[in-house]
Amino acid sequence: MKTDIEQKIKRNESVTYVSQIFENMVSSALQKHLPETKVEKEVVLKNGRRMDFILQIDDERILIEVKYRAVKSNTIKQISDYMNQSGAKKAILITNSSVTEKVRKSANAKNIVVVDNVYSEEDIINRFKEMNIIEE
Repeated sequence: MKTDIEQKIKRNESVTYVSQIFENMVSSALQKHLPETKVEKEVVLKNGRRMDFILQIDDERILIEVKYRAVKSNTIKQISDYMNQSGAKKAILITNSSVTEKVRKSANAKNIVVVDNVYSEEDIINRFKEMNIIEE
């Protein structure tokens, strides 16, 4: 019988694996619909933290953070800090979970667009089209 610690480790490994699949799905959508020169993947910031993607659309830098799991207020603060470090004026948070109204308001106040309840590459593509990041 597995101990509680072994079960937690196994659960964390599963979440990490699925999280990577979710991030790869976002990456695939971007690569299929944007020129390679407009997408930087796994950008390391000054403090050593990693941003999932930075898009260069015209003269605008847009950070994209991909979160597989619930999004909390500290996630919004972290993304806002990343924006300050990178000089970006806008960010997009993509998650497979629902975001609370409190978190959504906090994100909006910091110019972070929340794209929640994403379950497929098609969802991502459609949402990016709605935001005019990907053209029809």
